[in-house]
Amino acid sequence: MNQLETYLTLCTEYYDLDKPTAPEKDLNFYLSFAKEARGKILEPMCGSGRFLIPMVEQGFEVEGFDASQSMLQALHEKCRQKSLSPKIWHGFLEELDESEAYKLAIIPGGSFGLILNLNHAKQCLKKIFDSLEPGGKFIFEGETLLSNPNKSTLDVQNRWTGSCKIRPDGKTIILSTLSLPQENGISHILCKYELVDGHEVIKTEIENFKVRFYPPNQLLKMLEETGFQGIETHKAFERMIPPHDTDEVIIYECRK
Repeated sequence: MNQLETYLTLCTEYYDLDKPTAPEKDLNFYLSFAKEARGKILEPMCGSGRFLIPMVEQGFEVEGFDASQSMLQALHEKCRQKSLSPKIWHGFLEELDESEAYKLAIIPGGSFGLILNLNHAKQCLKKIFDSLEPGGKFIFEGETLLSNPNKSTLDVQNRWTGSCKIRPDGKTIILSTLSLPQENGISHILCKYELVDGHEVIKTEIENFKVRFYPPNQLLKMLEETGFQGIETHKAFERMIPPHDTDEVIIYECRK
């Protein structure tokens, strides 16, 4: 059984304080595909629901799952507060049961890069392909090597930086990050989350956050080998504009 070592309790709380809602432009981009889908939508790696919830609120039948129990707990609580009841469950993408068929699958926010192992990534693409109805679409974001936070200078590495967020109860979550050298296209960032009450640290969580950056040609080849057709690439959140070779994020659109 897989076990997630990131997106734990404090990380989830910090994430929701830092990114309480999806950026409007990003959300509208995915909504444009949802309007065309005319059927069930799947969001693997849905996190705490910053895309899933507004799509459900607009009347779309969206189902989602995530590997983080903390993220799912936050999602369930948000749905409870809004009296929403979408189908959501815990799971890893490579374990997806393809018995359901969807018109559209989306992975916003660069979450696909959290799949570090290339063989697992290929398995995940196959799972998504098999879960789509004929003609169904898969839309996701791929981060290029240019989005690597360690790319600029060696000075970025081995230097702690930090930020903080204040919870509704007045306690503070401090995030300290240390960028480590990239290895084989994978970025490593050591993250330390500290929950502070007054002058006392009452809880600490440490995560080694890793992201894989995919050269566009590599992702295109993987999608083709999976069986996807009509593969198109877009500049981030611009359906009519192709990507540029200096873009940090590329949108991939493909169909079964």
